[in-house]
Amino acid sequence: MIAIRHLTLVFFLFFSVSSIAQFKITQAPSNFSQLNDSLFTGVTHSRSITNLNDGWKVFFVEEPENFTNVSFPVNFTSKRPVIFEKKFEIETKKLLTNFVKLNFLGLNYSAEIFVNNASVYKHPGGTIPFSIELPSNILNFETSNTLRIKLQYNLDSDNTIPLLQRFVFPKSLGGILRDVYLSFRPKVGLKGFDYKIEPDRRPYSNRIDFKVHFEELTELVNDSLIENYDDRFKLEALLTKSNDTSRVYFNIWNINPVNNKNYLKDFYVRLRQLTTWSIDSPSSYIISLKLTNGDGYIYDELREMITLVDFKKKGKKLLLDEKSFETKGVTYIRNEDYNDYTQIENDIKIIKESGFNTIRFSKTFPHPYAVYLCKKYGLFSLIELPLNSVPERMTEDNNFIERANSFVKRTINYYDLYPTVIGYGVGGSYLSNSPYHLDFVSRISETIKESSNNKLSYASFIGINDKNDVDVDLYGVEIYSSDVNKVLENFSGDDPGDSLIYFISEASYPTYKGATNGYLNYHSFEGQAKFFDDIISYTNNSNLQGFVFNTMFDYEGDFSPFYTGYSKDNYYNIGILAKDGNKSRISYNLIKSRLSAGKNITVPIGNNSEDAPLFFIIAALILSIIIALLINSKRKFREDATRALLRPYNFFADIRDQRILTGFHSNILMFLLAGSNALIVTILLYFLKNNILFDKFLISFGNYNFTAFWSNLAWDPQKAFIYAYISTIILFICISFFVHLSSFFVKTKVLYSSVYSVAIWAFLPLALLLPVEAVLYKVLLTQSFNHIIYIVLALALIWTIQRFLKGIYVIFDVRPLFVYSYAFLVLVILVLGTGLYFQYTASAFDYISLAIKQYILL
Repeated sequence: MIAIRHLTLVFFLFFSVSSIAQFKITQAPSNFSQLNDSLFTGVTHSRSITNLNDGWKVFFVEEPENFTNVSFPVNFTSKRPVIFEKKFEIETKKLLTNFVKLNFLGLNYSAEIFVNNASVYKHPGGTIPFSIELPSNILNFETSNTLRIKLQYNLDSDNTIPLLQRFVFPKSLGGILRDVYLSFRPKVGLKGFDYKIEPDRRPYSNRIDFKVHFEELTELVNDSLIENYDDRFKLEALLTKSNDTSRVYFNIWNINPVNNKNYLKDFYVRLRQLTTWSIDSPSSYIISLKLTNGDGYIYDELREMITLVDFKKKGKKLLLDEKSFETKGVTYIRNEDYNDYTQIENDIKIIKESGFNTIRFSKTFPHPYAVYLCKKYGLFSLIELPLNSVPERMTEDNNFIERANSFVKRTINYYDLYPTVIGYGVGGSYLSNSPYHLDFVSRISETIKESSNNKLSYASFIGINDKNDVDVDLYGVEIYSSDVNKVLENFSGDDPGDSLIYFISEASYPTYKGATNGYLNYHSFEGQAKFFDDIISYTNNSNLQGFVFNTMFDYEGDFSPFYTGYSKDNYYNIGILAKDGNKSRISYNLIKSRLSAGKNITVPIGNNSEDAPLFFIIAALILSIIIALLINSKRKFREDATRALLRPYNFFADIRDQRILTGFHSNILMFLLAGSNALIVTILLYFLKNNILFDKFLISFGNYNFTAFWSNLAWDPQKAFIYAYISTIILFICISFFVHLSSFFVKTKVLYSSVYSVAIWAFLPLALLLPVEAVLYKVLLTQSFNHIIYIVLALALIWTIQRFLKGIYVIFDVRPLFVYSYAFLVLVILVLGTGLYFQYTASAFDYISLAIKQYILL
């Protein structure tokens, strides 16, 4: 009964792509209040921030009285619009003398922000950080202010970025996933500054020309609110290095910005040697600008980091400080609610210590603190749209193109604040031979170049494009657990007319087997080490510009994994290190050794201990022995089986005419055939348990529970056999019932027992497959005859169905054409109905078509 209930649930899940889950809200930890990096937060003597993470109410739009108290960051499961509301106060003097900005480091998905019932911003979607300047006329001076966020999270298959169907993406959560705070800067103060580098005469090599912009001080704030104001202003400039506290430059000027609308102050700093940022020495200048009254009172202080990066593309080369640069990168993926600043810094340190020089932030927009730390510790950043495996049809849709362009512009608008971001990407898993994908990538790449003309554009593809008809700077190639030499065997990359720079953008290797005795055990730590070692060696001896390993750490996702190993918690075993960062894995130590020229680490060869469950052999033998005993001990059963196989028409005619057929034999045969069918299904499921095509096929339906159920069965053959066994028995009974119902439309009286007997004995060929099933899994592992096996199994299925239809027209005493036509019509209605439903609700066939094309190119 338990299994039947589970099967009913599976049936419901298959025909129900989306379900309304019970509302659940979860608070995530954050140590934002302990963050003391003033260069990141912008805090100085005069500029401050106020943490808004605490004291929120959350409720549904239509149920404001049913609220819950929460603190940010927070995530939820509901697809209904949710309201977050908070009261906050700003001291009157502070509000009068400061500009106020509201900062969101990341929320998901679409939102509208209200302050005192006035709409101040509409967020179109995604976790891209953003800030809002709050007009002073909407803020209350004497009373509290109300901040309200109306948020709706509902990823779909056609419109959102990211899309609903996501292969090995981190878990996507609705909510306010990162910190929220107010920042204040004085109205009597500094608006900002510009700078440029110019050559200088000897003995100086360069100079930095500064232009400091002031707020429009045509009307000063009330004197009583400007302490120590005596009609005088002075500007103080201090330039130091990030790794040296000694002064590079210091000066003070008397200035008079009052009654000047666009007042600015020019000055320059002459340098004997210009300090540029590099991977080995990530040094920057720190500029401190103070507006004072001349007697030590600071009206405003602006303190920022100036990072000079000499990085560019020249022909088919990347240059850093005029020297050839090769990408040695890794993907950094953490779940979107990851807000532990200390742990983020530890992660970046680990990546740097491993020898990598670049981090690719893929499948989610990065936490800004992680990008900031890349600059601090000497790592380049690649940031991209969280798009992967976009169906070709969607890349032709102008609305989707405009949405992608909007996301790119907002991404660049924020992350261009960090000069070590060297490129923006369009996403991954595009088809190298698809004109639709190539055109889409080129169009988004054009937007990247228009919005940030000094940054690279890139995209990640499955397969090599040999026609040079995609407009990107970097062409990435994806490799999934495959021999790099086979994937890139036809790659040369030396076409003189080709402006593309090729690199391995995503090298993935699951490690769900853990530690074993050697790399011949695929999907082990040793196997991963050998895989990445081969990629490093291949890159060093080819025209590839570099590589990016995927990923640094294991993480959780929404869809239950096949390719990365089944986990109840959707844990993706794909990282070089586990989620906790333990450094004991051989793959991590080998990579660190290769990238930092350390001591050589030898990966043991071992021997292939591919798991072929003994259960398959035992089940096949038991079923075969029972059938053999029946055939040899029961003459009647042997005769019936022989006639049913060799002369099915006569056998079914005997059933129609109510000639002697033992019901006991039919029942026994049903249980045996159900076992044979269940064993075939279990073997095929287990063989496909880490197959990318099968994984993406199930993801195409866009239902988390559906993929979780099948992933669980694929990785648990005993459970799969039980479910398939009971399902087959139920199927025999249901088919008999529905076919018997159709007998009311014919003149001949047909008994249910006759239909039931036909349904059982028509599938007798399943018994012939039992000896094959004992060795089927081992044969499939050889990958030598798989296509033939699939064809034979398909033909066997067709044969059994044809036998069943023959039995129906015999016992119904109707023309064969009538039965075949009716069965074909029912099949078409079922297939088309189901297909149209899933296509309409989840664009399933667009994703399935893409998955097949990707698999062919892998």
